[in-house]
Amino acid sequence: MSKFAHLKKLEVAGKTAWLTLDDLEGSPQICLRFAGQSNHGYYNALLKRSGGRSRKLLTGKMDVQMLEDNQEDDRELFPMHVITGWKGIEDENGKAVPFSRAAAAELCAALPGWVFDKIRNFATTPEQFLEEGEEPLPDGEELAKN
Repeated sequence: MSKFAHLKKLEVAGKTAWLTLDDLEGSPQICLRFAGQSNHGYYNALLKRSGGRSRKLLTGKMDVQMLEDNQEDDRELFPMHVITGWKGIEDENGKAVPFSRAAAAELCAALPGWVFDKIRNFATTPEQFLEEGEEPLPDGEELAKN
């Protein structure tokens, strides 16, 4: 057994976490998988879609259109690879909408960009997928700057 086996608890691959959408009526919750490299389906699809944009990013030639394109990619990829369920999502008549990939795609397309970005930010933050007490300790150098 490795001296560092205890670090496995910091792995986020395959884990899910709930995000409360306080900006939506009734504060529904959405269950998400990590949207990063350990989510192979999402990450591979993202790399295929954003190949040309990645080169621009490396050269520092980022623009607003690139950001919008990245968001649109995620609106299509999240229902397939990141969103796994929900509670309390309702239609315009206040009727509960059962979770499905198609319904998730419709929700992602309908959300204002700033609300969808909250979902994206949550899903791309590994610490959101750790259990209480599993968070890595703060960096000593960072703490010293405070």
